[in-house]
Amino acid sequence: MHPVRWERIRIVRRADGYYAQFCINVERKEELISTGKTIGIDVGLNHFYTDSDGETIPNPRYLRKSEKALKRLHDRVSREEVRFWPSEKSD
Repeated sequence: MHPVRWERIRIVRRADGYYAQFCINVERKEELISTGKTIGIDVGLNHFYTDSDGETIPNPRYLRKSEKALKRLHDRVSREEVRFWPSEKSD
């Protein structure tokens, strides 16, 4: 068992109930076992990364997806009829 030191406890009230937040200080030791393998990672624009084994992860294109959704919403709004508030008639 590792020694635990309590730093702080907070009671938080949210819309869906009360929560307790515990901040503790624990000293952890991780033993790393060397496998003797080395891997290289290449970060790029076309692929998120490519490792030295040839595995590629596609680049998540969040901006492109958001732009498409924004364009679709903008087109829908621009097709709507323009509605003005009724203005007072001038005599």
